Amino acid sequence: AVAVGTERAVLALHGPGTYVLSCGGRACGGGVIDAHLHPQAIYPEDAPWATVDCQPEKVRNLDALIAVLKRKAEQTPAGQWVLGSLYQETKLGRQPTRFDLDRASTNHPILITHSSGHQSVCNSLALQLAKVTRDTPDPAGGKFGRAADGEPSGHLQEHATSIVRSAGPKRPPPPKDG
Repeated sequence: AVAVGTERAVLALHGPGTYVLSCGGRACGGGVIDAHLHPQAIYPEDAPWATVDCQPEKVRNLDALIAVLKRKAEQTPAGQWVLGSLYQETKLGRQPTRFDLDRASTNHPILITHSSGHQSVCNSLALQLAKVTRDTPDPAGGKFGRAADGEPSGHLQEHATSIVRSAGPKRPPPPKDG
């Protein structure tokens, strides 16, 4: 059992193997732990609302990333989003680009979100739908990644992700609970 209270109340619970931590007469309270969760619905992998799991345990390199996104695209009506989450460029070997994601599909906008939630990568169709070109200025609170020649690389930071995502097709609504 775990107990917090006055010395008299707590010592009444004392027994063999009890560990007592004294606060020396000072107040002692529980800690606040912010796990900072972002709960979301989990759907079967083949459901239209399912997001592709791009964690390193499932996707070990860029070729594997392209393969899982391509598989999802084959199950998704043309023109609808293919979304992925939790990729880690350090585990993939490098940051994916729009050209990498174009290998998975050019008929679906694709957007994958980094494990940090602060950056994403999209394919060329997603950039086209959002009208992002070499001349598009970075949004306040975000940035469009660019290749050495100034063309968009598909890498999106912070608010740039929401600009691209909102320009794409609306996803079909998920099923209502029973």
